[in-house]
Amino acid sequence: MIKALILGAFYLMIYYLVGFAAVKISKGNEKKDSVMLMGVFTYAVFFWMIGFPMKLLKIKVSTIGTVWLVVLGLGVALILWKWHRAMLDDLKYRLSDLWEHKWTSMGIAAVILFELVWVELQSVPGSPMDVSYYIGEISSAVFDNMAGVSDPYSGAQLSHFSATYVMETYLLHSSVVCRLFHIAPLIEVRTVMAAVAVILFNIILFQIGRCLFKDCRWKILLLLSGAFVICLFSNSIYVPGDFLLMRAFEGKNFLANIFIPVIFLYFLQLLEKERRSVWAGLFLAVCASFTYSMSAIFLLPVMLLGIFVPLVINKRSWKTALKAVGCMIPCGAAMAFYLCASRGYILLRI
Repeated sequence: MIKALILGAFYLMIYYLVGFAAVKISKGNEKKDSVMLMGVFTYAVFFWMIGFPMKLLKIKVSTIGTVWLVVLGLGVALILWKWHRAMLDDLKYRLSDLWEHKWTSMGIAAVILFELVWVELQSVPGSPMDVSYYIGEISSAVFDNMAGVSDPYSGAQLSHFSATYVMETYLLHSSVVCRLFHIAPLIEVRTVMAAVAVILFNIILFQIGRCLFKDCRWKILLLLSGAFVICLFSNSIYVPGDFLLMRAFEGKNFLANIFIPVIFLYFLQLLEKERRSVWAGLFLAVCASFTYSMSAIFLLPVMLLGIFVPLVINKRSWKTALKAVGCMIPCGAAMAFYLCASRGYILLRI
């Protein structure tokens, strides 16, 4: 339990540091932009850039972990050296904001805490086969010290990487963390990442509430509470609530309850005012989605078209249209890779 709490706090701290740097580099405003969300997407993309090619080269998980730990350590040191004063000012601002809205802040914290307890105490998995895959994949990678080379259900050696899952590095990251810090896969995935997913979901809803209700905290509190109640009584595999409350640690949950809602959030922010940091966040979110679930190659293009068409019509700007096309490029690239790999044009032999 203590290891889980420490690891969860470590993840949130890293997301904040990376997100703060990403917001600054994209010339955003840390008071307006969600630093935590930007950090999640940036962190996932950078890990993919290192982990994915090393996975294809069949490099050991322990080696990938060592390389990533060095890169992450250097990155954190650089961020702290460059922006430590700005971060202190930002933290002071956030503390003062919490104190100014202390009653609604306590209400929001209570809602999130109740959700966390509910998810962590949920002992019945939504899909036993999917749970077996997630835990088995990480356990096999930790045991073999190789990622994606063993069948997660039987442990049998595979002859080639799965075209469906090879681009995903979400589980590779979990394997690296479990191998580096000697944490059981069930704790890292089922406990820590489930809690992280719930927290991120509520951060997105909070930001959506700020856009819709002009930062009225009581209305935001009602939004978060109402969303939880809806999820609580949505007992169907076809709705996001099933993933959030019963399968929170799965990549599909991140797609359904993190990436799709955050695209809507960025749409609202772009409607209000086009900012470079919002476009950067949207692009990073699209890229990061494929590292969690390849189902994104089917869902995200539809979602993006659904927001870009009215956005371009509203703005009546060619620059907006070009930026929208730029955000669609990762979808096309991921789909092309999947089709080539699944049809044998790209060989993924082990």
